[in-house]
Amino acid sequence: MLSFLALQNRAVRRPIIAEALWPNLVAVRAAANLRSALWHARRIDAPAVVDCAGQRVRLSPGVRVDVHEVTCPRPRDHQRPKCKGCLTDYGALVEALSRACSQPGRMNGF
Repeated sequence: MLSFLALQNRAVRRPIIAEALWPNLVAVRAAANLRSALWHARRIDAPAVVDCAGQRVRLSPGVRVDVHEVTCPRPRDHQRPKCKGCLTDYGALVEALSRACSQPGRMNGF
């Protein structure tokens, strides 16, 4: 759930999160799983990482997401969909990193 919210970089409606994370479950069960995940996230003994406002969920504003620093030319101003020049194809990024990780000695700079 945290990874999903980090990549969205905005508030997302609960049903959308539930469907994305548990696509093979009926909506009621997926919503229950999301409630459970949110409950566990609030129990972490640290500053809040998730903000919930009604049907909308997002990462707390103080949470830094390093992928935005890699994929966006101006990560401090990053607010999709307004951000221009931002890499939004995270699948391509993951694939490139996977290829780099599979080659010995390639990830020393990361």
